[in-house]
Amino acid sequence: MNFIKLKHRNITSAVGRKGIIVDIISAIFIGLFIYTASDKLFTIQGFIKFINGLEFLNFAPAIIAWSIPVIEILISLLLLFPRTRFIGLLASGILMIAFTGYLVYMKMTVEHLPCHCGGAISKLSWVQHIWFNILLIVIAGLGILLHRSNSTDK
Repeated sequence: MNFIKLKHRNITSAVGRKGIIVDIISAIFIGLFIYTASDKLFTIQGFIKFINGLEFLNFAPAIIAWSIPVIEILISLLLLFPRTRFIGLLASGILMIAFTGYLVYMKMTVEHLPCHCGGAISKLSWVQHIWFNILLIVIAGLGILLHRSNSTDK
């Protein structure tokens, strides 16, 4: 059987497989955050107006509207580098929990549900969006566990 070498390790080893899965999870979040951040930044005036329309966030709409995509980009940078990947995975999970909390709150309290999530994601229903976010929270949790496990296996 042929084995692919990855940094002098056999890819079929537990450490190699875990590392590859963590890399894939990181790439998923990098793609997601860059995609949504770009959409928000390209339509920043609309995003500011959207934030201003939210009763509980309208105290600083411009600051909040700029902060969200900047945070998404910073988390993507953390995920990009192996030394900061664990912090990036934690931040991804926390951000997804915050976004999901917002979605659940809005679904429970607001009759007209606005969405400014970006691109194809905004095409999801609110319930679909909540389930999508829960899936991403689970994926982030898996990435955190595998990263920690991979670090202790070395």
